[in-house]
Amino acid sequence: MMAPPSRLPSTPVRTPQLGEGGVVGGITRWAREVRSELRKVVWPSRDDIKNLTAIVIAVSIAVGTILGSIDALFEQLFRLILQR
Repeated sequence: MMAPPSRLPSTPVRTPQLGEGGVVGGITRWAREVRSELRKVVWPSRDDIKNLTAIVIAVSIAVGTILGSIDALFEQLFRLILQR
């Protein structure tokens, strides 16, 4: 026989109140922590941003050209197949 599942004592869920620093205090603490984390971020330099942007644009153009060429090739292939 299996033992019955253990029952945990039910504890009431407590919602923070405005007067005791609950909601407002939580938002303030969250904003302080976000600001602290943003100070730890190593932001890229202007030259890094320019180089990475150029790479993204070049890769996008290359991928677009390749996909456009493949699309044109398939279009011609289907035209030849459908004409017969």
